[in-house]
Amino acid sequence: QLSNDATPNNSRFSESDIHALLAERLQAKFARDFHTADNIQRELVDGGVSVHEGLKEWRADGVVIRGSRGGGDRKADNQQYSKSPHSVDDDGANDSSIDKLVQERTKFKIMRQYDKADEVRERLRTKFNVLVDDRLKQWSVSGDFGEERNAQRELAEKVNSRGFIKSSSSLSLNEEEEEYIRQNVEARVVAKKERDFDTADKIRLDLAQRFDVTIRDN
Repeated sequence: QLSNDATPNNSRFSESDIHALLAERLQAKFARDFHTADNIQRELVDGGVSVHEGLKEWRADGVVIRGSRGGGDRKADNQQYSKSPHSVDDDGANDSSIDKLVQERTKFKIMRQYDKADEVRERLRTKFNVLVDDRLKQWSVSGDFGEERNAQRELAEKVNSRGFIKSSSSLSLNEEEEEYIRQNVEARVVAKKERDFDTADKIRLDLAQRFDVTIRDN
């Protein structure tokens, strides 16, 4: 059903087209034809439609529902970013230019054009020495977001750089199976770094179905 707070449809689909595609995707999932279901999902997203699995809601007004891959937070991903109070004070001379670039990056993320979003992020870093914190919805000249958040970001970077390790409570498998899992986990990391989220999701699903493997990204 349509989200209660959605504004008028500005996607490339009519409302009847959206319902038809959602019904087709649901049938594909029931048939365990995940390839077709993923293709329909990609078609909807590329056309400007955001679908929330948990809430059974969709919207086509350019707003991406946070948690659309299974979470429960309904806040929009295009929430306005602001300058961090911990940002280096440069008299605000470049604030307008930085805000425009941050908004441009957000637009690319909503459109799932992640390569372009990354290019804008790199331009912010090299031209203005600006880092963006997507969790806080803030940007900062020099990358300072306060002592607590800085520590969290540093820890996250260390965790991400160390790779994945097998949980001590995991059940034992034979050597061949463990090697298969390890290689696929590493392949998934590469796919995510390259923004190939479809491949990353397929690897996760394959490991879950074949070995009941759960991957904790955070």
